[in-house]
Amino acid sequence: MLTLPKSSRIAHELCHIDADLRLGVFQRQLAWERYSQSRWYRMREERNTERRVIELGYGECLLELIRYARRLGYSFEREHGLLYAEVLRAEALRACNSRMAAANRY
Repeated sequence: MLTLPKSSRIAHELCHIDADLRLGVFQRQLAWERYSQSRWYRMREERNTERRVIELGYGECLLELIRYARRLGYSFEREHGLLYAEVLRAEALRACNSRMAAANRY
């Protein structure tokens, strides 16, 4: 069984793969070059990927990963992805929207 931090990281990496597979060969190569050479492109890519992870319902797992990393002495900065407060807000909004959608079905 996957622990919460592992499942969020797997979801994160799968989102990267999914995004890459949606690109053509030339666009994918260009994206990889930009990712390796541009701090700003890499930061934007990581933050967008984490937003997608939250959309897929792994926000709680992502929060747990950040807490786990903090306990180990690591810190998350903007260039690594979303900050803890940003994940918390996005997850709360997603959960609220899910509840409202469920209530509207009945």
